[in-house]
Amino acid sequence: MLRKKHPGNNHQTKKNTTLSGATQTGASKMNSDRGRAATKTNIPLTKQAPPATTLTAAPTPSTSSTSAARTPPPPMTPDQAQVTAYNSRRRPTLDHLPADRWWKLFIDSKHHGEAQKTEKPEAFYDNDKSPGYSSAIMDVFDNVLLSDGPHFKRRLDAEYYRFLHEKVTAGVTINEGGKQWSEYEDGRQTSFGSYDWDSWPTGDTRAYGIREADVKAAIEEMRREGLIYTPDDVNIRKMSQEVQDRIGVHLLDSNGTMSAAYRPGEAEKRVKAILDRYNKEINAAKTHDAALAAIARTVRALHVGHFFRDANGRLNIYVVLNKLLTDEGYSPVILPYGPEVFGGMKTIDELVKDIKDGMDAFWDEVDDARNRQRVQ
Repeated sequence: MLRKKHPGNNHQTKKNTTLSGATQTGASKMNSDRGRAATKTNIPLTKQAPPATTLTAAPTPSTSSTSAARTPPPPMTPDQAQVTAYNSRRRPTLDHLPADRWWKLFIDSKHHGEAQKTEKPEAFYDNDKSPGYSSAIMDVFDNVLLSDGPHFKRRLDAEYYRFLHEKVTAGVTINEGGKQWSEYEDGRQTSFGSYDWDSWPTGDTRAYGIREADVKAAIEEMRREGLIYTPDDVNIRKMSQEVQDRIGVHLLDSNGTMSAAYRPGEAEKRVKAILDRYNKEINAAKTHDAALAAIARTVRALHVGHFFRDANGRLNIYVVLNKLLTDEGYSPVILPYGPEVFGGMKTIDELVKDIKDGMDAFWDEVDDARNRQRVQ
């Protein structure tokens, strides 16, 4: 059930829901699971004050569970209409958006029109073979993205990343294998589609306004970054088939089918390496563009890495992306396109533009909610 909120002060009206320990149904609630999760993962699940100094290395779970305060970067050079998202107004948080509009953050924009026609638009994917989808994400939003949530600005590391995956799939109808790391076992791999070029409309500009050259540029960028290997890669052709099968993320064909096959324990190590790199990049960022590029690069690496057998999109795009943005003082996003664009369809520069558009869209939604509230 949606939590009732009022724009501008939404978090104050939810005290008797998830965080109060009231009776809950549907997906497993994050707060009611705190004790069990803490025992399982050894992560303190209570809110702590941020450390006084900037993080320079990954802290141990027992000593730091929030992101350190960081001096915000100076205003970026205005680029077209995007400047309003950064300078002219105080950046909104999820607190400013009524909960009955949260669904626009976790339902793909291309489905907003259809979802809006239903009685419960937030349940649009629940009705499409994923019962419990909206309840699980709403609970994670409550705890992670609201400023009074016990996980607000909690530092993201590999262990917490897995914990968030557990919570975003809690109570959702999904086979248990889909909740596991994408590890290679008994010849089993996890294949997924990055893009399906042949199924798109013909012409220079295709789905999402992306040209074939744009996708090729993104693939090359990911190869340089070491995210993927392709059949044409000289290094991979020198390896045995067994090694190739376990190489990690391997682009299998020209239609964008990828395969993730990690050795036991390797997926978690790769997540740690990605997040360690992110900490260095975000601390070194001096401009908004640099900070947003660090966030986009991290989310793309996690999404292309496909570290779980299912629910990677809802975890990486709807939860982790919004968490990293709010950690750095940016607003959440209502992205113009779905999770697919983070799976190898766009370069980092293009993804940053999508994030900016997504922040503008979130602003518009907050403003609309405020205006309607005043009219009432």
